[in-house]
Amino acid sequence: MTSEYRAFALEIGGLFKADKRLHFSGGRVHFKAGRVAGAFWVVPWGRNRSGGTHLQYGWSPRHRLFLRPEGFFDPIAKGLGLQDLKVGNARFDRAFLIQGSPSATVLRALGPETQTLLLRLSKLAKGRGPTLQINEEGTYLRLSCETPRKDWGKVVELGNAIMRTFTPKAEDEPCSLCAKAIAGRSRRCRGCKSLYHRKCWEARGGCDCP
Repeated sequence: MTSEYRAFALEIGGLFKADKRLHFSGGRVHFKAGRVAGAFWVVPWGRNRSGGTHLQYGWSPRHRLFLRPEGFFDPIAKGLGLQDLKVGNARFDRAFLIQGSPSATVLRALGPETQTLLLRLSKLAKGRGPTLQINEEGTYLRLSCETPRKDWGKVVELGNAIMRTFTPKAEDEPCSLCAKAIAGRSRRCRGCKSLYHRKCWEARGGCDCP
């Protein structure tokens, strides 16, 4: 697997880093998705472990999101109160269970372009994924299958495209305090990644995220 990782890292302009703690995969391929750091690795299925294809990004916004393929028992669980947000796209809503908060922010994040990319990723995984999780530790995508070597590039390409829908360009992103466009100097919170006018940042005394 190590030689395949090294070759793949060269293909995408990344860097393979071996890690003995990740003894099932041997390490990860690290790369950049715009301004965001990403990592890719594959865990083979085994007798006592679940395999899969993994993508992790160092981007953690204020909202929390969990998305996974709809399960057999989910209709029963939803009848008992399990949260399942709806984006209004019948195909997408049938395919995935969506949870998160604030719900309005989660639904805005899962716009038409993001839905299309997630469905393409699901097709690539033959319906075995993806699971998407966004929390304080970052953004994580998992396919419940060992993606063939020939498809690794497609997985990373789709993952990066999904990240681009989540992370707007600074010139398109409004100030988190006054909600006006940012044309001049700005500051971004290292914790929650919120963007501010420099003057708004200084007037507020920084960001109030936990």
